[in-house]
Amino acid sequence: MESIMRDFISDYQDLVAAGSPAKRTYHFPPMSKPQRDFIKELAITYKLYAESQDREPHRFVFVVITDRTETPAMTILQALEKEREIELKRLQLEELKLNKLDEQPCNALLIRDTFFGVNESSVMKAVSEILNSYEEYEDFGIKCMKESAFVFHAPYLLEMDKEKEDKLYMLLKKFKSILREKLIAFDCKMCLVDEDITEILKVDTNNVMTNSSNASVHYVLEAGENEHQKNELETNELEKNNLEKTNSFEILQSS
Repeated sequence: MESIMRDFISDYQDLVAAGSPAKRTYHFPPMSKPQRDFIKELAITYKLYAESQDREPHRFVFVVITDRTETPAMTILQALEKEREIELKRLQLEELKLNKLDEQPCNALLIRDTFFGVNESSVMKAVSEILNSYEEYEDFGIKCMKESAFVFHAPYLLEMDKEKEDKLYMLLKKFKSILREKLIAFDCKMCLVDEDITEILKVDTNNVMTNSSNASVHYVLEAGENEHQKNELETNELEKNNLEKTNSFEILQSS
């Protein structure tokens, strides 16, 4: 029924475009009430006028093309298939989350708690300057995931191993220092994202922020959590009153 309706609209539009006479109405054959109701529901979607005529068992529906009539981008079957694909992807993500996410290497950097006025283009510009000497990140991207949170990703990071993760960690330290210095973002973490960069699957939360007596910001790395983080201490000399930090939020790690 839907294919008939789409062909009817398409043929009408083609004839009108060619300057030929075209019928604005189409009469469906007699059918049961559930079938007639289905056609009327379709007509609403296609912005057609629909009406039933005659008595049972000869009652039928006719539709009329209006000035508002349009053809949806997808058919019902295509829409259902799209929904199935989305649901399948959701289930795959859930399975991945349950499949020991802690064992999956990080493949991106989460740039979060950005300063007031910072947007995607300003993050992109700052990161581009940092990566001038990194050829492997030539095709990197910056994607806004949430207010004041952006993900740095690159094709180079699609297939991760221990060596790449260690290099990413060293890059993280550079990001964290320079992005604060440029008043772009207050924090930066390693994270794991799905292949379409649509969801943050986990965030490396091993860095714990504490405050010293002179109000400097210190990051103490918990020993034993990751090999590249053992027995390291990173101290940042930026004063809190110079950071003008705004809009901090927590991203919970999925378990």
